Amino acid sequence: MTFEEADRLSSGPQAQFLLDLMPRFPIYVDLLPEAARAVIGQPHVEGAGAYRLLLAEGFTYGRVVDVFDAGPLVSARRDQLETVRRSRVLRARAGAGQTRALVSAGEAASFRVTLTHVGAEDGLGAIVIAPEALRALDVTEGDPVMVREI
Repeated sequence: MTFEEADRLSSGPQAQFLLDLMPRFPIYVDLLPEAARAVIGQPHVEGAGAYRLLLAEGFTYGRVVDVFDAGPLVSARRDQLETVRRSRVLRARAGAGQTRALVSAGEAASFRVTLTHVGAEDGLGAIVIAPEALRALDVTEGDPVMVREI
């Protein structure tokens, strides 16, 4: 079956499908053909760019691989991520700015992020953000936003 079909079947109520495919005993990697061993823990060619981006952001490969393609699974502590470390929480103020930034608001299901222009921080914990970005984020002046200049 195709990867897309297997991926669809492995989520939701059909997840038992994946468990049924898993071996009941450890896989001895040393007994696999060299061609298989060579790709374990390696990203697919089409995902290599995304993998490098995640590593640059602060994710690490902990020698755990994906069940479908044996590609690397990465993880990170949120506070170690470059975007989080370089972000500041400020109060939103409507206006025009010159600096490109990622601006986000909300959490979990209400999380929103946009690429926009911001002004300089005013020294009082507020930052100017384009009005259309405030609408896209569903925030009003004075609401907290997370800002990462890029």
